[in-house]
Amino acid sequence: MVSKVIFRAIHYTFIFLGCIWCMSCGHRVMTMQEFYDVPNQTSSKELKNLMGSPYEVRKKEDGTQEYEYIERIKVGSRTLEERRYIFILKNDRVVSRKVIQDGPTPFETNSYKLQTSFEKPEKRED
Repeated sequence: MVSKVIFRAIHYTFIFLGCIWCMSCGHRVMTMQEFYDVPNQTSSKELKNLMGSPYEVRKKEDGTQEYEYIERIKVGSRTLEERRYIFILKNDRVVSRKVIQDGPTPFETNSYKLQTSFEKPEKRED
């Protein structure tokens, strides 16, 4: 009887630890506050340690590099807003940064399509 209790406790502990491990495997998401908290002259190594691996690294002709991180704000399966945080590095140090915000413009949203319960009434022939 005691061995069954101990076995179940160990079993549930491993399941719990496995769930926590799976939840921690996701990518880190940068926020606007974290973006502005990174000071200029931060090295690329420090940047990667703070924010994780960038979504994309672009090398420019003038010798600079752009590290791009993305934050997507979703409602259900729809992306409401997307922010691209770009750090510009020269000589392995952050020298500048910029934010590019993308979202649906007001005229792109079709309120008729958002009505999922609306069905067109059938025409009656009298």
